[in-house]
Amino acid sequence: MGSSCYARGNRDNVSLIREYLEANNINGSVEFSGSLCENNCSRGPVVTINGKTFFDVDRPLLLQILDSEVMNEQS
Repeated sequence: MGSSCYARGNRDNVSLIREYLEANNINGSVEFSGSLCENNCSRGPVVTINGKTFFDVDRPLLLQILDSEVMNEQS
């Protein structure tokens, strides 16, 4: 949620994650947290899910990540 990542698209990514969780009826414990710059500004937006960090995250990539990381946990 650093200012660079937020400006590069994480504002939209947070909304997409919330929509994805709701659409897939995922009601478990989900924690959203932000961090300040981690010196990856040129690789942003940066998203970390389940301890894995992803760079240059746009909508199509985020949907793939969510399918892989979130839906696999639900199985």
